[in-house]
Amino acid sequence: MPSATIRHLTPHPTVPTIIWPRLGLTLDTDGVLLSEVDVLGPPLDGRLSFAGVHEPSALLDYYFGYGERRLMLRIDDDTVEGRLETRYDGGQRSWWLELDE
Repeated sequence: MPSATIRHLTPHPTVPTIIWPRLGLTLDTDGVLLSEVDVLGPPLDGRLSFAGVHEPSALLDYYFGYGERRLMLRIDDDTVEGRLETRYDGGQRSWWLELDE
């Protein structure tokens, strides 16, 4: 009966699995927390879309009340900056962050 030699390979480094959606923190330009958000996935065409906003009134006040658009988003230990955008369509409000180049 033929036999096969088993080769032991060196271990491969593991890559952490990133699970989406992920919790992020929206911060104003002074670093003050506005709301927690569920980020749908990695950036697509320079845009980070939010699946859910935990405090929508805070973002509404920031966007419409203060007329501010600049925002920071913290996910884990990373912080990105961009312009907050929103749209109301079909009875539902969508939020996203247009990332700086």
